[in-house]
Amino acid sequence: MLTFTLKTAYKERSNEDINEEMLSRILDYFILNDAIFNGDDWDFVILEPSGQINGSNFVQVGAPQHITNGKFTLEIGFGNEETGIKIYRHYTDNKKIVLQLLVNYWQDQQLPDLTDWEVETLSNKKPKKRNWFLGRK
Repeated sequence: MLTFTLKTAYKERSNEDINEEMLSRILDYFILNDAIFNGDDWDFVILEPSGQINGSNFVQVGAPQHITNGKFTLEIGFGNEETGIKIYRHYTDNKKIVLQLLVNYWQDQQLPDLTDWEVETLSNKKPKKRNWFLGRK
């Protein structure tokens, strides 16, 4: 059975502390903060399982910001530094969709359909040194 760690900009919580009500309150805080401060202070919540869920390592939700037109930023990460990291990204202003994604990931270990999500590939691998003189006479 997987356990989870929940991280925010301010605190880290263990599996025993995570529940749907807490996730909902965090999202409400994001919405309120955006309304008051116009999203200048970027908040986030990250759910990290103790093992991969269908190849994913984490789900991250970024608070609404003016640069995202007041929408939540949803991200799901796959891979690692050795193989490269793929981030699937989606924007929504619907808190219910965001909450359902978090609950499904945490409680049911399910991913959403990522078909229409943006994909970004990150690579921390150092390029191999090339010997430009190999094969030349």
